[in-house]
Amino acid sequence: MEQQMIQAPKVARHTAASYASYAEAQRAVDYLLDQKLPVERLAIVAEGLRFVEQVTGRLNYGRAALNGALSGATTGTFVGFPLGLFNLIAPVASALNLALYGLIFGAIAGAIIAALTYAFTAGRRDFTSVSGMQAERYNVMVDDEVAAQAEQLLVTFVARQSRPSLSMTRARWSYAGLLLLGGLLAGCGGEDNQVTELDRVTSGGTAHTRMVSADPLEKMEFAPAILTANAAEPLRIQFTNPVAIPHSFVLTEPGDVEPVLNAGLANGGRVPPGTAGVIAASDVLNSDAIVMLDVPADLVPGTYPYICTVPGHYDLGMKGELIISQE
Repeated sequence: MEQQMIQAPKVARHTAASYASYAEAQRAVDYLLDQKLPVERLAIVAEGLRFVEQVTGRLNYGRAALNGALSGATTGTFVGFPLGLFNLIAPVASALNLALYGLIFGAIAGAIIAALTYAFTAGRRDFTSVSGMQAERYNVMVDDEVAAQAEQLLVTFVARQSRPSLSMTRARWSYAGLLLLGGLLAGCGGEDNQVTELDRVTSGGTAHTRMVSADPLEKMEFAPAILTANAAEPLRIQFTNPVAIPHSFVLTEPGDVEPVLNAGLANGGRVPPGTAGVIAASDVLNSDAIVMLDVPADLVPGTYPYICTVPGHYDLGMKGELIISQE
C-alpha cells in the first residue's frame, strides 16, 4: 500500500463513519471505492494521535548480549552468503561457508557491542520495548457533495458485515414470535380491555407502555411501524434493539423530522438534549439494549413521527407513526 504525506485539500468535508481501528476504516474505504465513489472525495483522518511505548521485558547484561548476538548473527549470515557466491569455482559451498562464518562472528561481535552499549547506559534504561503511533479513532471523511451517498453505502456495508449466523437468526425469529404472541394475548381480553398490538399496562396501573423494536430480522424497519394512544393518556415507549446494527428511537413533532435528522447527522446519530422538535429520544443503542422513554401527557390529537437518526437509516425505511386520538 503506497502512503504519502500530503496536505488535506481545503474543501468542506463530513465524517461519514468513525472506526476504532485503521483496518476497519480501510475496509470501509475499499467498499466505497468498489461502489464507484470518486477516489478524490475520500480521506481517512486519525483523531487523538498519541505516542505509545509498550514495555516488553526487563533488560540486563545477559538479555542485552543475547539480543545483540541474534541481531549480529542475522546480519553476518545475510552479508556472508551473497559474498560467497562470487567464488567462480564452488559458489554454493563458498556461500554456505561464509554464511556460517558470518553467523558466528556476527553473533560474537553483536553480543560484545550490545553489552558495551548497555554498560554505557548505567542502568538508565533497564527494559525492552516496542513503540509506535496510535489513534483513538479513524474517521472516514467525504466531501459534502457525496456525503449522503457515502453514508447510505456504509449502512449497507455495516449490514453485510453484521449478517447473523443461523443460531442468531433462529433466536430473532423466536423474539419476533414472542412479540406477536404478546400482541395476540393483549387482544384477547375483551372489548373493554383491548389495547393496541404490542401494548401493555405497567405494574403501577397508570402509565400505558407501547413496545417497539428494530426489526429482529435486520430489515431497516421499526416493528411495529404504527403505534396508537389516547389523548391525555400517561404513555411510555419501550424501545428495544435486538440486532447488531446500532439504532435509535426519536419521537418528533409533526413537521420537524428534517431538522431532527440534521441534528442527529451532525452528532453521529445521537440527538443532543434540548433539540427543537424532539418529544422523546433514546441514545444510539447497540445490540440487545433496551430503553424506556416517557412521553408527555399533553400531546394533542394528531400523528407524530418516530425515526431512527443513525445516518442513512431513515432513508432506508426506519420510520413510523404514533397516532394520538381523542378519547
